[in-house]
Amino acid sequence: MLLVDASVPTSAVLIASVLGFAVIPFAGWLSDRFGRRITYRVFCLPYVRYEGWSVSEALDHHASREVTAEDWVELGRLFVEYFDEQEVRRE
Repeated sequence: MLLVDASVPTSAVLIASVLGFAVIPFAGWLSDRFGRRITYRVFCLPYVRYEGWSVSEALDHHASREVTAEDWVELGRLFVEYFDEQEVRRE
């Protein structure tokens, strides 16, 4: 059990939509002003900064204290079980 309130996924989608609604026009303006390559590099900086993190460390850092990285990994496993074997690519 993940111990997450049922409103968390809805809230996450709402927050992501609002952020996307604000960021996409801003990214377009930056791209028009400074060029596509520079804008892309600026938006990639957080990924470069956190390059050394493992998935477990990232989930432990950003997740609720009640939910561990193992809970998120188990949720991923449960999600993948719903796919047919030919639809899952394992690398």
